Amino acid sequence: MASASGSKDYPQRLYPEGKSPVLKKSCHHNCKLHEFIMMIMDHLGEEIYNDIMNNSQVGVLLKLALTSFIWSAKTVQYFVSNQLKVDRNHEFWTLIGGRPVRFSLLKYAEITGLNCDPIDPNDKLEIDHTEFWAEIGVRGGEGPNWNELEARMKTCQAWTYEKKKMLALLFILHVGVLGLHRNSRIPLALY
Repeated sequence: MASASGSKDYPQRLYPEGKSPVLKKSCHHNCKLHEFIMMIMDHLGEEIYNDIMNNSQVGVLLKLALTSFIWSAKTVQYFVSNQLKVDRNHEFWTLIGGRPVRFSLLKYAEITGLNCDPIDPNDKLEIDHTEFWAEIGVRGGEGPNWNELEARMKTCQAWTYEKKKMLALLFILHVGVLGLHRNSRIPLALY
């Protein structure tokens, strides 16, 4: 915050004003989460939709979708391009209207309800998804894109409940967590 003498005693900018590499990047200006997430209910059923919304860490994204929430990537781009240089792992500082604002991981967890606890490096899951990738039509070495996930949602009525739920969670990862373009593939490193 600014002191009584008028000098600024907050961290310096991460990038000089107008020089952020983020400013040169193209951004998706808004995401109509409601339209995409409602596809889960339409194609996979209300039972899976409610199960994920009430019993999953990403359920908060479905709750946002119900409110027809529209997210503006331009706002995020403004925050990142005006970021301040801080040496704290779980805090993000930015300038808004010339004043510093701090966002912490703890506050983010409180607001969203998402699990932001530290990841245990010893927690390894050894699951072979090869059979599932073949069922959704994903070629070896690549993750699925939005179009492939949507196509499978329309044709998976005979699948087991668990496989439908996995498909729904992949779609939420693609649309709600990563915010990828329809042609972009989910990085295999996330599996």
